[in-house]
Amino acid sequence: LASKHAGDNNEPFSLPDSMPTSLVDLQLASNGLTDLPPTWVMPKLAILRLMNNRFSALPAVVLSFRSLLDLSLSNSSTTHSESGPALTSLPEGIYSLSNLQSLEVEYHRIESLPASFAYLTSLKTASFNGNRFKAVPNCLPPSLVSLSLCYNYDLNGCPPSLFLETATTKKLERVSLRYCSLAAEPLRQLVEASKLRDQVVFELGGARHMPLALARRVTVGTIKAFDSSS
Repeated sequence: LASKHAGDNNEPFSLPDSMPTSLVDLQLASNGLTDLPPTWVMPKLAILRLMNNRFSALPAVVLSFRSLLDLSLSNSSTTHSESGPALTSLPEGIYSLSNLQSLEVEYHRIESLPASFAYLTSLKTASFNGNRFKAVPNCLPPSLVSLSLCYNYDLNGCPPSLFLETATTKKLERVSLRYCSLAAEPLRQLVEASKLRDQVVFELGGARHMPLALARRVTVGTIKAFDSSS
């Protein structure tokens, strides 16, 4: 069995105690789930979609899916509730997903990432749109190509390492910070960084402190800006 899809009605869904060990693709979006059975053994699972459920933590069994390449636990921006169930953190054990290439955890209430996040050395894309980050994380894995932190309205800082070509950020090509609260100094640093790192695109549309002259231009160096009024 290569793939399995459950219903899509956001009603509580009863899950079996076991799944086929040959399963590669599992889609469980919008089923009112709060956890996954700890008895599941799926050594070949590569894709796991758990969007729009009711998780308040990453199900512990997910950390045993060592072949996982693509994981999504995102909520919808239209149905996300500030008072409803949501993740507030990722576990330190996240590093066990060493083959993970794509991670989406959008519209939860995460403020920071564990230090072990840096050990996801196969991760290429990570999206944490609509969370509660106050700064761009400084524990990025060296494999990361694209990072999205849009709609983190309290995000107002960036680590200096983000502006330099280090072993940690060498492969980074895109950083999306649309509709955040970057202060004037981090914005100035991004402008300067764009002159040094022409392979990186920083997306900044809607930044609260963006100078009007910058906000109304399509590109400034490698900064890709969007007019927040459009």
